[in-house]
Amino acid sequence: STPIDQLTKSFYDLISAGETKESSLSMIKSIDKLSITGLGSLTEATDIQLAAMRNFKSSFNSSDEAANALFKTVKYGVTTVQKLSESFSANAGFAGDLGITGQEFLSSIAAITTSKMPTSQAEIGIGSMANAIAKTTEHRNKILFSIFKKIGVNSGQELIKKNGGLLPALMKIKEVAKKAGINMQSVFGEKRASNAFMKLTSNTAVIDKYNESLKSINDKKENALGVGFDL
Repeated sequence: STPIDQLTKSFYDLISAGETKESSLSMIKSIDKLSITGLGSLTEATDIQLAAMRNFKSSFNSSDEAANALFKTVKYGVTTVQKLSESFSANAGFAGDLGITGQEFLSSIAAITTSKMPTSQAEIGIGSMANAIAKTTEHRNKILFSIFKKIGVNSGQELIKKNGGLLPALMKIKEVAKKAGINMQSVFGEKRASNAFMKLTSNTAVIDKYNESLKSINDKKENALGVGFDL
């Protein structure tokens, strides 16, 4: 069983994050199960669950849903709760601000880690890619903005919305760039973002794993973690 000092720390971390005493006690149950099953400490599980719920508010209706989704990331990827915690909080915000769902962010991590890229690098790559797309204007990253114009959008948020999600948007960027004769590595102008982009759009096994993971994570009735929640 989890030591009482870890449970106490997690409880106060949740309180400090703005949770009520009642909600914190409820959340600890799912976080504790996530830490044990997903191979990480209670502190690490608390950190990533709070980050998931904070940055993807419309994606998860409860802490149990978030914990279940995070465990599925471990299940479908080559990662652990400990590895997820390394760069999760620092990059989830970039994805959330762009309009990427929590399910898409987690599926991207799971998929890319199956290609032997370390979890932290995958998270940083996805975050860098999301940040680059979000901040693209006619004055910043002119190559990507020229692709935006060919697609018929003016912003990264519009790109994601118009194409129905992260992967379709990335595939559209690839399609337009290819037709225009643009070198794929130059689309983002940043190596980490480019690596994530290439993994998600050019590696068939990664694309298949992304779709498999996304289907499972979106299926809230598929309770992989074994924690109870209302649907």
